[in-house]
Amino acid sequence: MFKRGFFVFFLVLLSLLTSVAAPPPSFTEININTQQGLQLFFPIDGTLKQDSDFTFFVHATNISDGMVVSPDDLSCHAHLYDDQGNELYDGAMTKSGHQMTVTIDGGNFSKLGYHHIFAHCNTSTIGGSAIEAFLVTKNGTYLETAYSLVYFILAFGVLVFFLLSLYFAITLPYRNRYNNEGVAIKITKLKYVKLGAIMLSYSLFTWWLNILIGLSSNYAELTMYFGFFSFMFGVLNRLALPFGLFILILGGAEIIKDIDVYKKLKEMTRLR
Repeated sequence: MFKRGFFVFFLVLLSLLTSVAAPPPSFTEININTQQGLQLFFPIDGTLKQDSDFTFFVHATNISDGMVVSPDDLSCHAHLYDDQGNELYDGAMTKSGHQMTVTIDGGNFSKLGYHHIFAHCNTSTIGGSAIEAFLVTKNGTYLETAYSLVYFILAFGVLVFFLLSLYFAITLPYRNRYNNEGVAIKITKLKYVKLGAIMLSYSLFTWWLNILIGLSSNYAELTMYFGFFSFMFGVLNRLALPFGLFILILGGAEIIKDIDVYKKLKEMTRLR
């Protein structure tokens, strides 16, 4: 029953991640008049970094003959919209070499998720427009499905090993065995395995949080958890050194204590 439930849980997480990992839409809608007018092109990667300035470029050609239209003959305007259709920016584009450009301040990209940039250009006789969709993420990158699966398998594997080490950290005995008179009669060597399991659990959990930070920073659907994962990772990372020293000191103290117990047990055996 447990194995079946575990397998179902694995499949649910896998389907959730693959749905989140679907590639962001990449499309350009151009002037619907296919006989005459301007055809505009947006050379854009598809993902932008949150709160970062970005320069958009537009190239124009004449639909009727495919000839490139010189920026000297163009007058272009740009509009930026978020995923709710709210206009974030409205401004004229300027000439830059053989193209039209506009640099939009990073404050307009504070919201994560899908955005659209719309541009319309005119000459003295013809015009055209285009709209391009792109995704704003925490770090400006987006994991494709194949890489997402690698992250998922890694996160799942680390989680399994963490739970396994946590199980041993909780269940393994720590105290030595004592008789009714309070005298130690047996040294519990598994206490050192327990201490090692505690340190391993701490390290694996910190690593797992780091993986979750990487996942949540790449997907707009998971960014609500980014702050929490980052906070937890930061706290554990700062406490790693003192916690590790504490475990080592505790282990050293137990070794000294058990050496003394071992000497007493050996002396008791000799006297018998």
